[in-house]
Amino acid sequence: MCHFSEATASGNSDTTHSKKQILNDQSTLITRTVGRLGFATSRECLACGVHLTLVDYDEAALDQAIQNIKQEYPEVKILKILADVTCEEQVKGDVDQALEVYGRIDSFYNHAGIEGRLVPLPE
Repeated sequence: MCHFSEATASGNSDTTHSKKQILNDQSTLITRTVGRLGFATSRECLACGVHLTLVDYDEAALDQAIQNIKQEYPEVKILKILADVTCEEQVKGDVDQALEVYGRIDSFYNHAGIEGRLVPLPE
């Protein structure tokens, strides 16, 4: 489940690396965790040994998502953050909390739908 091929510098794709070997002990911050894509991404990351910071504005749904994840991965450490990612100050706080707990953030999965002002495109 957690394998992929990576081409070498010579163009060979004979070398197969385990995602778990590559991603193990990395830290990822995921926004809009309770959506289907955010939840599936969280589970895939955990299967590969990634430490998670899960951010959402819906506390009840976030708690339920974490409970579901913990049933499958009872030993994992998850940093839960309630935040509105449309607020820049809250986002800065999210990042600061994740850095304080994990020491670094290796990747962000910004799944929250922030579209800004929608306007029609000219023809």
